[in-house]
Amino acid sequence: MQVIVITGSTRGIGYGLADSFLALGCAVTVSGRTPEAVEKAVAELSAKHTAERVFGQPCDVTDFEQVQALWDAAHVHFGKIDIWVNNAGLGHSQMDFWRIPAEQIQAVVSANVIGAMYGAKVALCGMLEQGFGSIYSLEGLGSDGRKVEGMTLYGTTKAALYYLDESLARETKGTPVLVGALRPGMVLTDLVMKQYEDHPEELEKVKRIFNLITDRVETVTPWLARKMLANDKNGACISWLPWSASETCSSNQKKLYNTGVYHGDNSKERKENSDHQPRKTDGAHRGADQPHGQKAAGRRPGRRRPGDHSQRGPGPGRGGRGRPGRQRRRGRCG
Repeated sequence: MQVIVITGSTRGIGYGLADSFLALGCAVTVSGRTPEAVEKAVAELSAKHTAERVFGQPCDVTDFEQVQALWDAAHVHFGKIDIWVNNAGLGHSQMDFWRIPAEQIQAVVSANVIGAMYGAKVALCGMLEQGFGSIYSLEGLGSDGRKVEGMTLYGTTKAALYYLDESLARETKGTPVLVGALRPGMVLTDLVMKQYEDHPEELEKVKRIFNLITDRVETVTPWLARKMLANDKNGACISWLPWSASETCSSNQKKLYNTGVYHGDNSKERKENSDHQPRKTDGAHRGADQPHGQKAAGRRPGRRRPGDHSQRGPGPGRGGRGRPGRQRRRGRCG
């Protein structure tokens, strides 16, 4: 039985992942900032699944000692941790960067960047000690180079996670630990709706469009959970949408841009930006069930459909668990 720990899993995508992993027969530790939220999530998930496979531990990811306590409690309860998911994070209302209060900048950066770093450090140390494990962090807007007006702060934190994930995948080369990233795409959660909490009149304009262009938690998270359980490659990026989704936005997305409420890069600007390069993959673009190396019929090269799962290329020296010649290297943690 696989054991999963998910930070920020009392609601939204984190809760959806917990529910999906439990449905697949895994054991899950859920966490959130308040004991009340954790107790509520544990009660709901226990009623739906097997209570023995659900455990909860309050955790503020901006506090290193609490993150360490989360690992320790989950490890003692289940005896091991196979997958650690850095999901906890904060969003903000859509506004120009210089209008955001300093304390909010600190809160968002602390939760999205420092929290993921603390989680990665704790999980890496624990997994190197136990001799196995996988770590995933949720990337998002900013990780792929997209720029959206009013989302400078949030996008910057996610761009930092891209660097963190790529770097950790290199550092863990030759160890029994895999590091990867999750790209759920645009999912309708309270984090998305928070952009408009100060502009209720604008929210009314985009509600119907959000219903058209966003995916539901219950649609995306089961797929992400299955892919994490099946993955055996270091540096993998499990992406529900293509990396270059913003370059080929649908007509529905264009409708949202045209409202003047939500602004994204246009394709002309992106083509003129010679520094913008799509991420490399380890082979032909393929669908979730497309065998590696096979070309998908009826699709233009370089274009993928929602549900495609691309890997960040193995790169020099990268390998997967079980690959011949892969050496275990254990390091000391400070």
